[in-house]
Amino acid sequence: MGRPVTVNLGQYSFYATYPLPILKTDAYLVSDLRLGYRYAGESWSFESFAGIYNLFDESYNGNIRVNAAFGRYYEPAPERNGYAGIQLGFRY
Repeated sequence: MGRPVTVNLGQYSFYATYPLPILKTDAYLVSDLRLGYRYAGESWSFESFAGIYNLFDESYNGNIRVNAAFGRYYEPAPERNGYAGIQLGFRY
């Protein structure tokens, strides 16, 4: 018997400051979306899924290098991107 389609929506916010005013970043909100379908039989299971990271294409800093050379402190986070896959399982 199949299970209903699942929807996951995650939201994250982050605010970082370093004692030096030059390393201050703005707050941001990132949303991810994942859709999937799972079917489980008596001894096997099947799941297909697809998702999008950074659903609304938010621009933000993914990493801050405090001791970076030449003032390159900020590293941009990935733009919107997606993924898809299947998972097969067998219980014996």
